[in-house]
Amino acid sequence: MTVTLLIDIATNISLLLSLLFIQNLLIFQHDQTTIFSKSLQGVIIGVISIVLMNNSIFTHPGMIFDSRTVLLSVSGLFLGILPTIIAMFIAGVYRIWLGGTGMFVGVLSIIIATFLGILMGRVVTNKQIRPGWRFNFAFGLAVHSIILMLFFLLFPRPDNRMITKSLAIPYLLLLPLATSLVGSLLSFQNDSRVAQKKLLDNRELFHTLFRDNHTIMLIIDPESGDIQDANESAIKFYGWSYAEMKSMNIHQINMAPQHEVFEKIGVIQKNRELNFLAQHRRADDSIRDVEVFSETIVQNENPLLFSIIHDITD
Repeated sequence: MTVTLLIDIATNISLLLSLLFIQNLLIFQHDQTTIFSKSLQGVIIGVISIVLMNNSIFTHPGMIFDSRTVLLSVSGLFLGILPTIIAMFIAGVYRIWLGGTGMFVGVLSIIIATFLGILMGRVVTNKQIRPGWRFNFAFGLAVHSIILMLFFLLFPRPDNRMITKSLAIPYLLLLPLATSLVGSLLSFQNDSRVAQKKLLDNRELFHTLFRDNHTIMLIIDPESGDIQDANESAIKFYGWSYAEMKSMNIHQINMAPQHEVFEKIGVIQKNRELNFLAQHRRADDSIRDVEVFSETIVQNENPLLFSIIHDITD
């Protein structure tokens, strides 16, 4: 294997990773469960396959070799049937358009990589396997061993021996390593999307429970004492409008001296929670005895106080 070939392989794989990063930026904000998003993903992966074919790692008259098989197999493994089939169709049509003596084998390698990826993806899903880098490498080695064998069997002699010999190390080592790397990248992206969805779901659940709860609840900035949010029960209890409450400070409600309020906030931040008695003023200037349970929460990486208030006035 020449130094030039090694450089070409590294360049093609680097191009693949760069394009996948761009692809992730383009579709990350979309709901990945919709047909539109999956179709868009398939089109982007198909376009990346075309770019890879135009920057091949090894050429022979009428034949091109690149890392598209890495992309398509990993797509089938992690992204599912629809985007991978769309990408396969785009890549296959473009390979047919390029023509040459290697067209049939090139299209066949696209089909094999795609369906091996989809098949392994189903196995991973059904058996609830979490693919790690070793799994991805072994999968890449299996895919590219089959494709290399395909080259040997279907390319005319003596070209088949020369081609398989030249591509042995790239297909049996470098492309499986690329498969492991790309697989880890897509796995990380999937995990990030799942984590983001869970976070959004948890936020929506929290706000639903907060807004509709019959218990009086406030969210307060511990640094300034400003009221960040109030639920419907708090608005009814205190008598101010939602906009008015969000413009107020806890000192305008809590009748204790300001230094005592900040002392309690300091204790809450230190101990994570605190239960105490207080007197709160309402919009009609009436004073109510209340029991307050406060704990620290984090929203958008900002620490806040979540307070539950019970009216205990006799």
